[in-house]
Amino acid sequence: MATVKPLTPMQFALSLAIATASPVDLAQQQENAEQWTARRRDLENQAQNLARQMEIPAENFQVGVGEALLFSNGQQIESDYLRDSTDRLVGVLKSTDDRGQLIRRVFLSVLSREPQAEEIESCTNYLAAREDRPVAALQQLVWALVASSEFRFNY
Repeated sequence: MATVKPLTPMQFALSLAIATASPVDLAQQQENAEQWTARRRDLENQAQNLARQMEIPAENFQVGVGEALLFSNGQQIESDYLRDSTDRLVGVLKSTDDRGQLIRRVFLSVLSREPQAEEIESCTNYLAAREDRPVAALQQLVWALVASSEFRFNY
């Protein structure tokens, strides 16, 4: 069995930028080599800014207080990665009427896998309980996945 390793700050920040970008935009840009090269450069620049704020993982890595606070209370995460706009995952999810399709899309975008039955049920219940604030619920759902150990570590 392979050892669980944390992603480097740059790997993590770039993964975050890609996972929270509009999957529709990314797919369209990848079809055009010139557009994709420019978009990839933008994503890497965005990632460098965030990566500078994170510790380089060492043996027995634990997420530092600064990184935890950045993800828990940092305005940068909300404004750069979780904002409600057409170029972000949250904006795309907001326009998805089918809750099952929405949950499937968020798991594929963030974790690159299909959700399990209990995850679908949990997410469905979570979103249903927050129907009065759907955008905030989507932001919290995406945040929960990008803040998870499954996203942060290389298995």
